[in-house]
Formats: sequence, structure tokens, C-alpha cells
Amino acid sequence: MLVVLAGLVIWIPALLGWGDAVLPAILGGRLREDDEAGFAVSGFAGLGVLAALGAALNLLTGLGPRLSVVVALVGLALFARQRAGALRRLSRGDTVALGALLVLLALIASGPIRLYDTGLYHMQAVAWTTAGPIPAGLANLHRRFGFDTLWYPTAGLLELPGFAQGSASLAPSLALFFFGAASWAAGRRAVAGTAGAAGLLLAFGVVPLAILATAEGIPSLSTDVPTAVLTILSAHFLLRPSPTRAEKSAAVALAFFAVTVKLSAAVFLLAVLLAVRVVPWPLVPVGIAWVMRGIALSGYLLYPAVATRLSFLPWATPPSIARDEAMWVRSWARIPLASPEMTLSGWGWLGIWARATVGRLSVLPLVLLLLAGLAGLLLARRRPADPVETRSALATLAAALASTLFWIASAPDPRFGYGALFVLAAVPLASALPRLGLGEWPARVRIALAGVLGAGLGGAGILFLVAGAGFRPAWLVPAGAPRAAVEGRRTQEGETVWVPVGDNRCWGAPLPCTPYLRDDLLIARDAGGRPRVFSFSPGGSAETHPPRRIPK
Repeated sequence: MLVVLAGLVIWIPALLGWGDAVLPAILGGRLREDDEAGFAVSGFAGLGVLAALGAALNLLTGLGPRLSVVVALVGLALFARQRAGALRRLSRGDTVALGALLVLLALIASGPIRLYDTGLYHMQAVAWTTAGPIPAGLANLHRRFGFDTLWYPTAGLLELPGFAQGSASLAPSLALFFFGAASWAAGRRAVAGTAGAAGLLLAFGVVPLAILATAEGIPSLSTDVPTAVLTILSAHFLLRPSPTRAEKSAAVALAFFAVTVKLSAAVFLLAVLLAVRVVPWPLVPVGIAWVMRGIALSGYLLYPAVATRLSFLPWATPPSIARDEAMWVRSWARIPLASPEMTLSGWGWLGIWARATVGRLSVLPLVLLLLAGLAGLLLARRRPADPVETRSALATLAAALASTLFWIASAPDPRFGYGALFVLAAVPLASALPRLGLGEWPARVRIALAGVLGAGLGGAGILFLVAGAGFRPAWLVPAGAPRAAVEGRRTQEGETVWVPVGDNRCWGAPLPCTPYLRDDLLIARDAGGRPRVFSFSPGGSAETHPPRRIPK
């Protein structure tokens, strides 16, 4: 835990320094100094800087510890110049709360990795960013490497000396810390009775904060965690009545970052753009770096959409692989372990999926929030609603609903769309409480409600932590990733590739490693022997062939 805590203590001010340096250009202005989400927006802007730098530099070089040290030191210098005085304005209560959150996240992040996909491909994807320039056609080695996300180069830049393969503990903890800081600030205003609907939405953010932190969210390299909190923060700004240009730009920038982390957030971004009609043009270079990275990984503009395949590129992943990957993602999200033939034809899967989904511990709080919100709106129906606030609420609900409908039609696993689901569930209650006179309730009632909410989430968090692999935090160095059992196999061209045995996870195995090896795989190397391009033999089969094993 102490090692993770040290990493967080280094990176939090460094990211705030970078974020404060770029935010005025992105937002076209500044947020208010006392903005409840200002701290979080600066932190995520800092993560965005790491994402853009990492994606651009990784086309040319590896994101090793030396580069990470430079980025961290520059961020710390910027922090000392711009924000150090702001720490003195934190109240004692804020300091204690944020310190407790930091320690709690570091403690959870020091336990074992429980998310299957982190061993399947997340750790390997980050390892490729630190091993050297990103090879072209990585999706031909492992089909899931084709998913274009800036979260992996971000994680690669977080790996300072002593943190090799440690980004699974650092990256999600940083995202949840910044989000938790905003939720705490909004919660204080809610308890004081001064929060509006947007503030209440952010205060209710303790629900996804607790669930994402404990339900396999950390330690892991899942893109679902940052996508969810970025979506909620964007919705918070969209819900503000009469937002300034800086606030509108913040809504767009946060949603845009969510898209570069996970493409499924694109529907939410489009809805935000239609609502605010503001485009922060400084984000364009980030988008270019993101697209260039995607082209390098798979030869697609938007993998695995076959229509975006750039067939003239020699490393462009065969359409059969992309279609198969898209099919399995949709099928698994509907009914895990079921065959695509069952889940992708018609709507017969919907009843099975609904019964399995509604009862999940991660979904039940959202159902309760939605029911409470509908009851609150019913009680407040005779009280006049502010037309401006109503328009903001409808725009936010429309964005969340559009994103949720796309999620249901594509890959409806709750963790894939948790941010929009939370917004859809929480906005009705956040809109109803001010109309019901929340600010006029006795302070002890507001405090009691906050206490009940905190106790319930604490109990749910404990259930998540003790389930599955259990909660076994390491007090000094975080628990290492399991060691994968791998064996070397040779392709037709005599290239050695490592393949996991026992299950299909490579974890931190030597590169290149894949459970999907085809014996017609071609590997072009640079003068130093590092892989530069992965492709297939012309006219090779689209099926996976068992490659020759290396004799022991």
C-alpha cells in the first residue's frame, strides 16, 4: 500500500500542474475558483495531457521510466508555480476527507488483480507502449490490441522507476480520486442545503465511486472506470442551468476524453455537442493522435468497424477477425458463455439478460435511485419548475438515454455503460430534491440522509471486496500479477511467439505473447530486432492454425 500511496502522492500534484497549464486554452476561459468540480477537471486535464503525449510519442519511441520522470517533474514544477497556494485554502475537513480517500484507494489498489481482462490483454497492451515504438498491426498478434484507447499510453507514462507493471494500481486510483474529490465537494454543499440539481448529481457520485472502486475496478487497467467517471462529470456540467462557455467546453472536453478512452462513449459525446453547440478546437490534435494510434494498431479508423478498414495498409487486420471480435463482444455482454448464434439473432436473449442484470449488486443502487427520483418528481409535480433548469435536465437525460439505448443494442454489460446508466438513474432525484425544498429541511435531516447513504455504500463495498478472490492488500508493495505459464511456439517463418497454457491470459509474460496465434503470422523487425510490423502471409487463411511447438 505504501508504494502505491507514494506513487499517487507524486502524480496527483503533477497532473494538477499539467491540467492547470492547458485548461484555459481548452475551455476558452476559466472555471470559478470555488467550482466544486474544478479540482477534478484539472486532474483529468492532466491525465489528458499524459494521454496525448503518450499516444504521440509512442509512435516514435517507448514510454519508459525516464520519460515518465521528465513528465512528472515538469508537472510538479507547474504545480509549484500555479497551484501550491491553493492547498492552503483547503479546510481541515477537506484535507482529512481527501487524505482518507487517498489512503483507502491505495489500500484497495494494493490487493490482487481480479478483473480477468487485465491479465488477458490490458497488461500486455501497456507493456507494448513501454517496450519501444508501438508496432504496426498489433491487432494481428492479439485481436483485442486493436481497440484504440488512450488509457494504455496514459498508464505507460505513469510507470515511474520502481512502478514497472504498476499502472494497474495507479491509473484507476487517480481517476477515482479526482472524481471522489468532486463528489466530496458537491456532497458538502448538498448537506449544507446549497446544492442545485447539478451539484446533487455529483454528490450522488459516491454511488459509482464505491462500486467502481470495489467491483474489480482497482487494481485493473479497465477502460470502463475512467469512461464512467468522465461521463458523469460531463453530465454534471451539462445539467448546470445557463452554463458559461467554459462550463460548456468542460462538458464537451470530458465527454471527448471518454471517447478516446472507450469508443462506446461516442453517442454521449454527440448528444453533448448537440446540446451545447461548442467545440473546443485545442482538442483536435488529441483526436489526431488518437486516430493515428488506432491506424497503427489495426489499420482501421475505428476498429472493429470493418467499414473503416484501410485496406491499402499491409498490416490492416483481416475483416474476418474484426467481425469475429465485434460479434463476441456483443454476445458476451448479452449472455456470457452463450453462443453468438443464440444471442445475436432476435431479441430472445433480452429476458434472460434483464433477469440476470437487475439483480446485480452494482445495478440495484441505480434502480433504487431511479425509483426514488420518480417518486420525488411525483411529489414535486405541483411545485413550479424553473424552465431553464428543466431544459438542462431534459438535455442531460436525452444524452444519457441515447447512450443507454446504444449500449442495449450493442454490448449491454452494466460495466460497459455504467456512467450513462448512473446519470439516467440519478438525474430525476437530483432534479426533484431542490423543488421539494431540500435547502429548507433541517440540517440534521440532511446529515442523517448522508450518513445512511454512506453506511449503505460502505456495506456494499465490503461485499464487493470480499467476493471472488477476496481482499488481501499488501501493506508495502502491491500484490504482483500472477505469473503466466507460457510456452514458445514457432510460426511458419520461424518466429517465436509465447502462448499461455492453462488459460488464455498472458499477464506479464515476455513479448510477443498471444492466445490467438496463427502460424502464418509475419513479424517485421527493426535493426535492433524489435518487432515493428505484424501482418499475415498473403492469401493466408482467416482461421487460427496450431503453430509448431518449440522442442524442449
